[in-house]
Amino acid sequence: MKLIDRFVSRELLVNVAFAIAVLSLVLVVGNIFRKLLPLLVNHDVPMEYLITFIAYVLPFSLIFTIPWGLLTAILLVADGCPRTTN
Repeated sequence: MKLIDRFVSRELLVNVAFAIAVLSLVLVVGNIFRKLLPLLVNHDVPMEYLITFIAYVLPFSLIFTIPWGLLTAILLVADGCPRTTN
């Protein structure tokens, strides 16, 4: 594998992981506030219920965030290559 292939692959993987993490966090927190806001205001939410809700919502959010994260990473790497003369 050539040096440029390793560089582009590493940049792509780092950007994909970061984009998926950020987008998943945004979607999960948005769902928590949308669905659990009345319970959070009354302070009636046990921690186990919140963790269970996150565990159920996370796979659904990954359906959207993996393609969005990959697209974002490809655009960032493709945009950054001319700047680094690669």
